[in-house]
Amino acid sequence: MFVDESTINSLRSLSEVDLALHNSQKAAAELPQRAELEAILAKKKAIREKYTQISKLAAALDKQIARFEREIDLLQERMGKAQEKIVESGDDFRAVDSITKDLNAMNEQMEELENGQLDAESKKQSIEVMFDQIDLALKSLLDKEKEVKASLDAEVATIKEFVISRQGMRKEAGAGIPAEVLNLYQKTLKKCGGVAVCELKENACSACRTEFEVAKLHSIKDEAPLTVCPTCGRLMIVEE
Repeated sequence: MFVDESTINSLRSLSEVDLALHNSQKAAAELPQRAELEAILAKKKAIREKYTQISKLAAALDKQIARFEREIDLLQERMGKAQEKIVESGDDFRAVDSITKDLNAMNEQMEELENGQLDAESKKQSIEVMFDQIDLALKSLLDKEKEVKASLDAEVATIKEFVISRQGMRKEAGAGIPAEVLNLYQKTLKKCGGVAVCELKENACSACRTEFEVAKLHSIKDEAPLTVCPTCGRLMIVEE
């Protein structure tokens, strides 16, 4: 394909600008802050799931403690009535003995209930500590997330400034290329992932590194100064 030297130089300039733009877009997509934010998001999700789990456990313990309190109150009422019956029984030793046995059984039951209540309250206290730990962990994550987002925004802003600064250069370089060649360049750029121009260097494509046999080299050089790489499809600059 015949084009003049000015077009070749403009193609080189445009390709350099587009490669820089491609690399900047790739850099923006691969900024480490993005992975950090994903990791933070996963940790926040895990913390919230843990919070839900222990909230359910805390609610169950609250019900259990309330049940113990009700049963203790009822048992204390029964024990009070039993004491009254002992007083009312006077010298009826058989009645007193029977009621005393009931009281002893109720005392054992009261001990079990109180121990159960203490165990449930101890577990509830442990959960309260866990809630405090979760709150601290979540706050730390939110602070870190804010910091990482600020860092990401700053780097993205820098990359955007770079892209804007190169747009004028791209327009200027494109102005020196015939419409037909520029259209072919744009199609190749889209197809070849950000690198549309290569050169024949030491009998090989500078982009895909394919080394050409003699017969293929003759065919490529016959189309100088501009052809298409038969392997990767990029526009190939061929200099004598």
